[in-house]
Amino acid sequence: MKKIIAIIALVPSFVLAQVQFNGTAGIEMRDFLQEPLDTPQQSNNTSVYFSPELFHAFNDGDDSILFKGFYRIDQSDNERTHGDIREFKWTHLGDDWEIQAGIGKVFWGQTESVHLVDIINQTDGIEAIDGEDKLGQPMVSFSMYKDWGTTTFFALPYFRERTLPGELRSLSGGSSRRYRKPDLRV
Repeated sequence: MKKIIAIIALVPSFVLAQVQFNGTAGIEMRDFLQEPLDTPQQSNNTSVYFSPELFHAFNDGDDSILFKGFYRIDQSDNERTHGDIREFKWTHLGDDWEIQAGIGKVFWGQTESVHLVDIINQTDGIEAIDGEDKLGQPMVSFSMYKDWGTTTFFALPYFRERTLPGELRSLSGGSSRRYRKPDLRV
């Protein structure tokens, strides 16, 4: 019986030894020197975030699974307290092709500052106003790698809505109006 318990206790260690763990965590504090324009806003704010990353390659490196999560707890803005799966995808590599399925991020460009072709992932407006933080997008992608270049096809079952800060946001740009979704009904 003791041998069985010892084996059961060691199995997760062998499985997890092949998984790479990474991530960040931190405390973010904002302090504004001027008084807020709106009454519900505060002149300072504290939040805590955690962003784990797990990667596992198998099948001699031809297959892999990637998970990138994000969770924030905010002191004053309940809409900024949120969690998200930034990426959770399976990738299979062929000789001159690749297929990915799951939740992913797509980035084109090397040094562009405004991301002119950033058309797949929605911006996470809760996290930053600079447009750099993106939400994961459910998708299947197929890429072919040839001497003349790379061609990628995407199948997107739906688009995620952009996230926006709540009424208690401190970076309001001087507007006291709450963001509203546009009415796209015909």
